[in-house]
Formats: sequence, structure tokens, C-alpha cells
Amino acid sequence: MTLTGLGEPGATISVSTAAGTLLGSAVAGSDGQFIVTFGSPPAASSQLSVIATDAAGNASTATNLAVPDPGQQVPATPTALVLSADGLTLTGRADAGTTVTVRGPGGVVLGQAEVAVDGTFSASLNSAQLNGQALSVSASDSAGSTRPRQASVRRTSPLLRRSPTWR
Repeated sequence: MTLTGLGEPGATISVSTAAGTLLGSAVAGSDGQFIVTFGSPPAASSQLSVIATDAAGNASTATNLAVPDPGQQVPATPTALVLSADGLTLTGRADAGTTVTVRGPGGVVLGQAEVAVDGTFSASLNSAQLNGQALSVSASDSAGSTRPRQASVRRTSPLLRRSPTWR
């Protein structure tokens, strides 16, 4: 089992259990892409923490994620995220029929949208996001399965630029 994602080029990506036990790490390449390969896969549904640390020792905020259950279908990660010029609408692509939720700092829900049959969505946000706020964008299906994605409204050089993806 591997975990892939996009971080700051040259940053060390560390994956740990909720208790803090290091399970694996990798260095993001010059394009920011990383792949963490696990010797033995973490238990399904266990909670993991992913942190990126740059060469100067600056660590990102932890991105928490659950290990997927191999028998459970999880919606695809929302992609092609675009914020409108006024910061009040986020558009993108996700699995048709899922619900996309946009959260701001502290997990506050800023907006939601149903994904159309063509896989597109347009979420109206309750406040303008123009100051480089980190947003969490997730797609959930009717069974409650969720695939999160971290996004930055404006490139403010986040260390972990996109939520990791299981492969």
C-alpha cells in the first residue's frame, strides 16, 4: 500500500499513527510529488497523521486521514478546484451524485454543493476567501464515505499542498 501526494519540493513527508508511531516517510521530489510506501499496510479505518517538514525544520499542520477499507468504495478526491475572482464560489469536479463540502479554518462549513451528472459542481461560499485561507474540500457519498482534499485559495507556499491519496 502506498500514499501519494504533493508537498513542498524537498520536504520530508512523515506518516504516523494517531499515537505518534512513525509508519513511513518520503522526500518530495523537485515537482513536489511524494510516494510513501508501507512495509505492511496500516489497519483499515485507522487514523493517520501526515506532516511535511521543510529543510529549515518548519512543519506543516497535520493532515489527518483514515486508512481506507479495501472493500469500501470511496468517492474520488475533488479536482480542478477554481475559486471565483470575488472569492464566493468554488467550482471543480468530483464523482456525480456526491456532496461536496467546503470547510475553512477550524472546520467551519463555508458551503456545500451537489455534484451534477457530468461531474461538475459549483459551491456558493458564505464568506469571501481572498486571503490565502487553507480550505478543506471533501466529497461524500450517500453511504457517508468521504474523500478530503486540502486546497489553498491563493498560493501561500503551504508545505502540504494537496491531501495524500491512497493507491
